[in-house]
Amino acid sequence: MKQTRSRGKIFFFVIFALLALATLFLLQPFLGLIALSLVTVVILKPVYNYFLSRKWVRGHRGIATTISIVVFFLVLVIPLIMLGGALINQAQALFESVSSGEVDGSVESLTERINSFIQEFPAFSDVEIGQEQLQQALKSIANGVLSWLADLAGSLGTTITNLIISVFVFIILLGTLLPAFDDLMDYINDLSPLDTDITQLYGHKAMAMTKSMVTGVFLMAIIEGSIMGIFYWLAGLPFVLFWAFLSIMFGVLPVVGISFIVLPMAIVLLLMGNTFSAVIVLVGFYVIVNPMDLWLRPRLVSKEAAINFVLILLAIMGGMYLGGLLGLIYGPVIMILFVTTIQIYRDHFADSGDEDQIAETEDESGAESTGEMTAAGVGGGEQKYEPGDAVDPAA
Repeated sequence: MKQTRSRGKIFFFVIFALLALATLFLLQPFLGLIALSLVTVVILKPVYNYFLSRKWVRGHRGIATTISIVVFFLVLVIPLIMLGGALINQAQALFESVSSGEVDGSVESLTERINSFIQEFPAFSDVEIGQEQLQQALKSIANGVLSWLADLAGSLGTTITNLIISVFVFIILLGTLLPAFDDLMDYINDLSPLDTDITQLYGHKAMAMTKSMVTGVFLMAIIEGSIMGIFYWLAGLPFVLFWAFLSIMFGVLPVVGISFIVLPMAIVLLLMGNTFSAVIVLVGFYVIVNPMDLWLRPRLVSKEAAINFVLILLAIMGGMYLGGLLGLIYGPVIMILFVTTIQIYRDHFADSGDEDQIAETEDESGAESTGEMTAAGVGGGEQKYEPGDAVDPAA
C-alpha cells in the first residue's frame, strides 16, 4: 500500500510538472502583462479599498473595481499616452535638426571653445577636436535614434491588433485580480508547505518592495525630472520636454541619477558661453532636486523593503538588463525574497539538526521519567496514563 502511494505521488508530480511547463508556454506571450497587472494591483489596492468602503458603493466589489480602473486610466495612462506622443514628436524634431546640419553654427562654436579649453592644459596641448568629426558623430547618433523611432512607429502601426489585445487582456487581469487579491493571498497561504508566518513574511516583503520601487523610484524620478524640466525652461533650453524625459529616465538610477544629464549639459553651456543657463540648471539640481531626493526618498521607501544598497543597485541594473523597465521592479523583488530566504533559514532552519537532537534527548528523558513515575504511582496507589492508552473501567 505504501509503495502504491509513493508511485502515485511520483506520477502526480510528474503530471504536475508537465502541466506547469505547458501552462508557462501557453502564457508566455502574456507573462509581462501578468507581471505588470500584479504590480498595478498592488499599487491600486488602497484606492480599491477606499472606494469599497464608501457608503454609496455599498460593498459591491464590481463597482469599486470599475471605478478604480477608470481612475487609473484617467490619472495615469491617458496623460502618459499624450505626453509620449508629444515626446516622440519633439525628439524627432531635435534629431532631425542635428542630422540636417541646422546646428552647424552651434557645433562650430562648441568645437572652438572645447579646443581653447583643452589648450589651457599643457599636457593636452597636442589634442585637438575636429568640427567635422564632432558633427559626424552627432549625425550618426541622430540617424540611429531616428531609425529607432521610425521602427517603433512602424511596429506600432503594424501590430495595432496586438496592442489592442494587450490592453484588453490587461484590463481583464486588473478586473479579475483587484477584487480577488486578498483571496488569492489566502489561497497561496493554504497551498504553502511553510508555516503561515513565514509565508506571510514572503508576501509582505514582496509587496513592500513593489510599493517602494514604484513610489521611491518611479514617482521620485517623475517628480525630479518634472522639476528639472521647469529649470530647463527657465534656462532657455530648446526641446525642454525631451530633456525632462531624459532626466526622468536617468532619475530611476540610484546615486548618480539626473547628474548624468545635468553635469554634461552645464559643461556644454559654459563652453558655449551660456553661463546664466548653466547656473540655472546647476542650481535647480543641487539646491532643489538633490536635497529633496535625500529628504523625501527615505520616507517613500518602506522599512520592510530595506536591504543593502549594493544589493539593491545590482538588482536594479540586472533587472533592467534582463527585463527592461519592468525589470526595475521585479529585480529588487527577487533580490529581497532571496535575502529574506537566507534570513528565514538562519532563524528557523540553520540549527534544526541540533534542535532535533535536543528534542530526541528530551523525549528519551521524558519517557524514562514517565516510566519511573508510573511505577511509583502503582506502588503508591496513584496510576498515570499515556495519551492513547486503554483505560480499564474497573480500575
